[in-house]
Amino acid sequence: YHSLPSIGRFRNYMSVWGRECAIIYTLLVKEYPILEIFQPNLSLFG
Repeated sequence: YHSLPSIGRFRNYMSVWGRECAIIYTLLVKEYPILEIFQPNLSLFG
């Protein structure tokens, strides 16, 4: 039972990390349009 709060924090952390990756990806695509090929993989980050 002790692990439940940490799992919640971990999932919240992953959600924030996913948004950060999406922002970074968006900025990179502006510089390197070829990265758009990998856009479907963003779903992994939520």
